[in-house]
Parts: sequence; structure tokens; C-alpha cells
Amino acid sequence: MCERVMYLGLPAIVGRSKKEMLAFIKDRILSKIKGWKGKFLSQAGKEVLLKSVLAAIPSYAMSCFQIPDGICKEITSLFSNFWWGTNNDKRKMHFEKWEKLCEPKFKGGLGFRDLKAFNMALLVKLAWRILTKPDLLVSHVLKGKYFPKESFLQVPISKYTSWVWKSILWGRDLLSRGVRWNVSNGKSVRVWRDPWLPRDNSFYPLSMMSGTATNMKVSELIDDSTNHGICRF
Repeated sequence: MCERVMYLGLPAIVGRSKKEMLAFIKDRILSKIKGWKGKFLSQAGKEVLLKSVLAAIPSYAMSCFQIPDGICKEITSLFSNFWWGTNNDKRKMHFEKWEKLCEPKFKGGLGFRDLKAFNMALLVKLAWRILTKPDLLVSHVLKGKYFPKESFLQVPISKYTSWVWKSILWGRDLLSRGVRWNVSNGKSVRVWRDPWLPRDNSFYPLSMMSGTATNMKVSELIDDSTNHGICRF
């Protein structure tokens, strides 16, 4: 088996098996747990180590990749076994579901990290940075490669793109559920295809779209003769 090539803490080459590529995360977590195994740790000590050390190990990879559900479950299982402890290499009884322990303390949980939700949050943050800071070098590189003539919010997902780009678009799709345009002059916002209305349920118009008004801009609805730029519906 060839040695894994690492660059900035992540594998430099992404192969077919994501589980094999990300096996180093589990190895690091297990090495930490084995190092603490012979020490007497209170529940408060375990809580601190879980939140400050173990939960931080997969953070960097999660900020770049959409981690498969199977890997998240395996890592979560390591966290849970460490928390509840083992007896002669056999895990002790788990008196509560891990999902419950991940809830905030004011809701009866312990505030442990939900890896899937944390992975979502990191990739949404990355997508938001690309969307709001187009002058960054990474934004220029990604735009030139993947969407030179399209908007970042509208570029489709292709099965031939890289895992990193698919992960970013996964965060983009989650972001698009709650993002909307802040209308200024309305020249870049499409009436029927872009989210721009400040409503709770949907940011899109509820009326039926006319076949001839597919690319109609919000600027065409603004009455410039008024002082406040009132929209004409």
C-alpha cells in the first residue's frame, strides 16, 4: 500500500474511496483516546477533552469536504464510547442517545458537537465567503474554472467535478434556502427566478410567471418618478 501524501494536513490526492482517504481522522482520534485510557478522568474532564480536543480533530477536513454519513457515524461512535467509558475493552451501557447529548445544556443536553450539522455550517460559511467576497483569489480561481459566465447561486452540479467543488455546492444549496437579494436598483435581480421578496415562507413571487417575462428585472417594476422608488405591481 502506497504512503498517503499529505498537504496542509489533508490528503493531496483524492481517490475513489473517501472512507480510506479520511481514515487518518479516525486514527488520530483513536491515538488520543488510547493515550488517555490509562488515566483517571472524571466526567467533567472527559467533557473538556471531547469538546476541546477530539471534536477539533475533524474540523479542518470538514471545512473542505462533505464528510460521508458513514464516517460521521463512526467518529460519533468513538466519541460516545469515550464518554460512556469501557470495561475490559467492552463498551459500557449508553444511558442516553448521542443526539440528546448534542443539544444545548438549557435543553437538557451537554452541548457536544453534532458532526453532520457542524460540517454543514462550515461549508455554508465557505459558500457565503465565495458569494460575498468575489475579489478573493480562491473566488477568482473557482469562478474561472467552474462558472465563468454564470452566477455562483445558479451554477449546476456536474458529476464530473471534484469532490471539493461538489462539497462547496452542497453548502451553496443549503445557503440558498435562506439567502435573498437586497434590492438596490434592481438591475441584476430577476423578478421570477431570484429570491428577493422579504417574506417568511418564500422569497419568490407567488403569482404565475408569464412566458414572455422570464428574465424580467426588478428594475422594471420600480417607479423612478417617486421619491422612494415604489414598486409597481
